[in-house]
Amino acid sequence: MSRRRIYDDLSAEIREHLKEKIDELVAGGMSRKDASAAARREFGNLTLLEEDSRAVWGWTAIERFFADIRYGLRTMRRNPGFTALTSLSLALGIGANTTIFSLINTLMLRTLPVRDPRQLVALLHHYPAPHEAHDNTFSLQTYHWMRGHSDVFSGLIASSYKPLQMRGNGRESQIVNCGFAEGSFFSLLGVNPAPGRLSGPEDDQSSQPSPVVVLSWSLGKM
Repeated sequence: MSRRRIYDDLSAEIREHLKEKIDELVAGGMSRKDASAAARREFGNLTLLEEDSRAVWGWTAIERFFADIRYGLRTMRRNPGFTALTSLSLALGIGANTTIFSLINTLMLRTLPVRDPRQLVALLHHYPAPHEAHDNTFSLQTYHWMRGHSDVFSGLIASSYKPLQMRGNGRESQIVNCGFAEGSFFSLLGVNPAPGRLSGPEDDQSSQPSPVVVLSWSLGKM
């Protein structure tokens, strides 16, 4: 059954109830004019009653949605300048929201691609006078002592970061972010290499002829 047929049947049923009420009042001795007025007062506004009844069937919200779309399209056709300005505003708003979400997703929502990322903690010095400039990192000697005496953590790793200048293959030099880490850095984080191997504890030995370099995937594509 079509939606229009349902609405027509619903309206006919409401008006049939109104007619029955009028006939009942007329049979009770009222004139048809007074009976009609009394019945309409009892039923209320028939148009609102029909709209409320249609809402029960669940079509009203859908009809209003498509009506708003049709109205919006007609307005856009009549005002091309307004349409262009609205489209530009939407494009800028959507682009800005996408950029902000991507940043928040990268920094706050998405977890690090390591094993048990929620169990990672960073250890820093705390100074009682924050207005004074202090280096809040640990010395290498302090790190070795903590690693040998700590029974709180499953493992400790030391690393530091600084920008370095990279050049080669005839290209202009560029600044890249470089991290210095001990050999157990990757094994403790549970990270596996794409090709090749990662550094290990054996690379920390002073007898190694040269330091081991691990390239990130993004740097390898530069």
